Formats: sequence, structure tokens, C-alpha cells
Amino acid sequence: MLGAMVNWTRPGRAAVAAAGLAAAVLVAAAPEPARDEPLSKPDRIVLTPTPDPASSLAVTWRTEADGLGAQAELRGPRGAARQVPAESSARLVAGGYAARSHTAVFDHLDPGTTYTYRVGDGTDWSDWSEFTTATASPEPFTFVYLGDAQRGLGQQWAQLVEQAAGDEPGARVWLHAGDLVDDADSDAQWGAWFDAAAPSATSALTIAAAGNHDHHDPARVSRSWQPQLAFPDNGPGSDGVPAETVYYVDYQGVRFVVLNSNTALAAQADWLDDVLTANPQRWSVVVFHHPVFSTAGNRDNPEVREAWLPILEEHDVDLVLQGHDHTYGRGQIAEHGPVYVVSVSGSKMYDLGDPDDGWGRHGAELQHSAQDLQTYQVVRVDGDTMRYESRTLSGAVQDAFTIVKEGGAKRVVEEP
Repeated sequence: MLGAMVNWTRPGRAAVAAAGLAAAVLVAAAPEPARDEPLSKPDRIVLTPTPDPASSLAVTWRTEADGLGAQAELRGPRGAARQVPAESSARLVAGGYAARSHTAVFDHLDPGTTYTYRVGDGTDWSDWSEFTTATASPEPFTFVYLGDAQRGLGQQWAQLVEQAAGDEPGARVWLHAGDLVDDADSDAQWGAWFDAAAPSATSALTIAAAGNHDHHDPARVSRSWQPQLAFPDNGPGSDGVPAETVYYVDYQGVRFVVLNSNTALAAQADWLDDVLTANPQRWSVVVFHHPVFSTAGNRDNPEVREAWLPILEEHDVDLVLQGHDHTYGRGQIAEHGPVYVVSVSGSKMYDLGDPDDGWGRHGAELQHSAQDLQTYQVVRVDGDTMRYESRTLSGAVQDAFTIVKEGGAKRVVEEP
């Protein structure tokens, strides 16, 4: 466990919110609106990957607790439909309502193929949505990375997600670096998160790391996590690692590795080393919540750095994507080594710390930073290049670079 590293209260200065399109205009964070009672018609629909998203994926949704016969309907390119049974969670009482979550796995899919689907109980159905499976071999694609949502879920965060989805409607994967909500037990906050994520979550794959605010305590993730987010069960399987919070996914030439920086760091370190050693993909992206180099003042995560930094450097991971510090920062240890990024997508903001303290004394250089700025990150993978752009609420690029691989060499090129 992280012990003193994790502050389970609200750390730092008071939360602020970026209003409208001007991130510098700050207002007090408002409470999240109450969610509607779950009905027989599904809501909170989200697609998540299996270990092989070229041939299968999962869809999860919520209904009232008394509904029976949960199922999905899938149509392929030839128009033929098939019914897919779903597994239902135990009855969950939250927000004053009783609900169940349901998960169906679409398998035996063709790579690089578009399907349409809906979920329901045979009578009450969701609207039709569509997804495209990953290709069997590397092909260009775009993914979006978001730091902490946590606050302003129905307001500022929803605006940012809408901007990102409008800018990148073809993004195939959305990565979240933890603290999806502020209170792990708040059904209203989970509802607000799913409402805002809905335009992307029903057609692109969601991959998320669990933050400290998504946990009851370091070893117990929110009871809303596993029923509503069906992630691969290919993690270390160790005591103290909540199921489906540590996993990896291979997608069109990229190995995405998700860690849980709240607990059991040593067990995950051995697993991470094995997963990166056996990586058959050209690219590697590692996602977790607590950063190895802190960007905010008076914050440090030495346990995470000691457990994982040597492995990330040894395997020359391409991108390490993090959250927690509610500021923006990007830098490296070696000139062409792994790139470490911290970002925030919600309205809760902290002040930047001294880069010599958070980065320099650990041998790293902070190359770009910002505070009081909501951002979303767009990454385009195309053969031997990985182009990264950090964009603001208006869609303007505030930081960018490209990783280029030529033969056995790699270089990181900073660009305007």
C-alpha cells in the first residue's frame, strides 16, 4: 500500500472550475445533479475491450433491478442478427434506487469490421449503436487520453468530452488515467460520468485506470467499478489487487498496459516486467494514476517511482500517461526515452510545484507544463510514428511532439 503517499481527503488548495470556453475563468465547483431512477430501458452503456479486440469485446449497461432476460443483439455487415446473452450483477442499491448492471461479450467477430448492436431485455431496447473491431495487424488509428475527470462531471468535464468527441469522432480508444469520480460511492457522480462519456463510450473502447477517488480504500475499488466496467481479467491475480484494475490490451500495434497505483506495487512490478518483456507490438503505452514525477506542489509518490520507474526505463516504454496532480506536465529522463505525461480533464485544479523538486532531483526534466488548464490529448499511431497533441477546451494545441522509430532507433521530436 502507499501509506502516507495517498491522501484520502481532498488535498491541496480549494477546487476551481474552468467555465465556458475560457479555462482561466474560475468558479466554485457545483454539486453534481441527481441521476434519474434506473428504468427497464438501458442506460450507462459502455464498450470495453477483451485482450483481443480484433475478435471480441464487451458491452455493459444498467437497468432497474427487477428486469429479467438481459441480452444484446448484434448485426454484422451482412445484416444477419444474433442474440447474445448477458450476465447480470447482484442487485445494487445506490442513490436511493435499486439497479443491476449487465455485461454481454461479443465474440467470434471479424477483424476490421463494423457491427451494429443494441442492448435490452427483448422488449425494452437501447438505440442502435455501432463499433468497428480492431484490425488483425497494425493499422493507423487515433486514441484519446484524459487525466482526472473527478469534478464538474456534468458541466466542464462534459464540455471537454464533447469538444474531444467532435474533434476526433473516429478515435477508436479512450484512455482515462483515474479518478473518474470524486466520491467512489456516489451514484450521482457515476451517472454524470456515464452521461458525459456516452457519445464516445457506445462506439469506441473505454480503457481506464482506477484512481484513489475510485477506491473505498487502497485495496477496495468502488462497488460501481466492476459491474459497470468490464475490463480484461489478465492481470497479476495477486492478493490486494482489485480485479479488472490491472490488465493489458493489444490494439493495432500498441500494447496498452493499465496499472493500479493505489496498492500492491511490487506484485504489479513483476507482472509489468513480464508483460513488457513479452510485448510483440511495436509500441507500448502504460497508464496509471499517481505520477512517478509530480507536477503539483508538495506532492510526491516515491513508492510508485521506486517500484515502476526502472522497469519503464529498461523497456523504453513510449508513453507513460498519468493523472492525480490536477496540472499539466510532460518530460523525460533520457532525450529519446519514455515520455511521462500528467494531465487533468475535469474542473479541479492545483498549483504547479517546483520542477527541480518534482522532476529534477529524480533525474528527469520537465519540458512543458501548465496549470488551471483542462486538456484532452489526441494520439495518432501510424506505422513508425506516434503523434501526440494536448488540446484545450477550445481545441487549440498547447503541447505537441512526435515519436519516430527507424529500425532499432527511436527519437522524440518536439513540434509546434
